[in-house]
Amino acid sequence: MLIDALRYVEDLDVIAQVKSSIIVYATVNGLHILGLATSVGAVLTFDIRASGLWRRDRWREGLEVAIPVAAAGLSLAIATGVVLFAVRGSHYATMPVFLVKWQY
Repeated sequence: MLIDALRYVEDLDVIAQVKSSIIVYATVNGLHILGLATSVGAVLTFDIRASGLWRRDRWREGLEVAIPVAAAGLSLAIATGVVLFAVRGSHYATMPVFLVKWQY
């Protein structure tokens, strides 16, 4: 049932265009990496500020920027991750690593 749904998604025109174009796939992949890096970088910046290792007297100033940037990066990573998964979802769903990840 899950495999059938994933195959249906793989056959959608949008996903077929991503599969068939090296440029589109590479762009989506690059945006995914950018989203991950942005999210991790913003969280790391916040953690360093909150721990007192960086400008102890004004650490809350970073919250105004770090939280929205982390949210934007996470949103980008999720959106592009769904597209990347949809390209070969039925294959990924049969992999043991995916099945373990799905349980947790």
